[in-house]
Amino acid sequence: MMPRLLASVPQSVHVELVSDRSQSIRDSMSDVEFTLILTVGPVAIVIFIFLRRLGSPSSRRSPCRPP
Repeated sequence: MMPRLLASVPQSVHVELVSDRSQSIRDSMSDVEFTLILTVGPVAIVIFIFLRRLGSPSSRRSPCRPP
């Protein structure tokens, strides 16, 4: 990104990188992705336990509705 920025400004403008936080942002995003992937399994197990099957709960017959 820095080379594109330098190419777009005039030669008389002095550009200096003061701080680069991109690596810490990438690390944070990596942690978020890992946490999301890690939580998908337990959430799926809990949903399966409460539904007792993989089908939709709306496809079950209501006990109040006549057959």
